[in-house]
Amino acid sequence: MKIGATISRLRKMKNLTQEQFAEQIDLSPTSLSQIESGKKRPNSSTLNRICGALGISELHLYFLSLDETDIPENKRDLYHKIKDPLKSLVESLI
Repeated sequence: MKIGATISRLRKMKNLTQEQFAEQIDLSPTSLSQIESGKKRPNSSTLNRICGALGISELHLYFLSLDETDIPENKRDLYHKIKDPLKSLVESLI
């Protein structure tokens, strides 16, 4: 699961720099950088602020962060067939 990469992608979709977004969610730019790079996981309070600023639920964030390694091997063929259309649908709701 690549939550940090998803946060980074969604932040960029909103045309926000790390510094702007960090200020908006009351976090240091260094901490946000560590979260986006995957070096650090956000705690529940930080995750709540991130999702609020991005206008999404935690469920949406987790869904958009799924990757193949999160899916059982026997379900990966199905995952590959539906992942792009489903992710596009979820992103269109944001």
